[in-house]
Amino acid sequence: MNAKVERGAVVVVNLDSDGDRLARLTPDPALQDMRFIRVSAIRGASIARAVAGFIPGADTSRPGTLGCFLSHVRAWETILDEGLDGAIILEDDVILVRPLAECHALAKAQGVDMVFVNNRMALTQPSDEAQADNEGFCSVVDAILARKDLNLLACGFDGYYLSREGARRLIEVVASTGVSFDVDWFGLYACLGRSGLSHITANRTFHRKLMQIGTFYDLAAPVLTSAVLKVAAVLHSGVPSSRIREDKAAAPT
Repeated sequence: MNAKVERGAVVVVNLDSDGDRLARLTPDPALQDMRFIRVSAIRGASIARAVAGFIPGADTSRPGTLGCFLSHVRAWETILDEGLDGAIILEDDVILVRPLAECHALAKAQGVDMVFVNNRMALTQPSDEAQADNEGFCSVVDAILARKDLNLLACGFDGYYLSREGARRLIEVVASTGVSFDVDWFGLYACLGRSGLSHITANRTFHRKLMQIGTFYDLAAPVLTSAVLKVAAVLHSGVPSSRIREDKAAAPT
């Protein structure tokens, strides 16, 4: 008798108030054959400032950014709590353009802690006529250097695979150091560490941003092994960001 094969899992971060986004996403055929787990996202503005003040590094002037970071931490904890070997973590405002079961299997077989599957890190977009090998991967460094002339201000954390060990390591860093800056840049920095920054100096935007992250997170070396899926599986939909909207609402007028 063949051993039972565990289905891949997808963990979706979704605010309770954004049921319409979840309703749009759940019927997507790209989720077929995946175990679907919803994580109730944290609205940063709902955290009392006196409480948030106990979190090292927390910027209470940007409650949306704080809540987004903590929501991803909750997703990492879900991987551990559910006993998963790993999962694809999605934000709820994405467009899926490849079967996630296929991407999960590819990422897991790659044997690394984190795989970016989103278009803001991929080398090739699914709509390109001359696509790269659908099963191809590149390094995080190569993906960053490919963006050196694009002046991109985000690497995106709207779609990524995270292994169980990777989740444990990220939680360990947060528990010992705190929460600061944007979660996507923190995740990318965890893949490079201070030792990896010398390889990306040609991309001044990314290098400057990650140097800033390194002023808070003292990671001499990478804490995650990583890769980037060359052909994106996840696109940002372009809908207004709940994080940015919440940050703007908290800004002094």
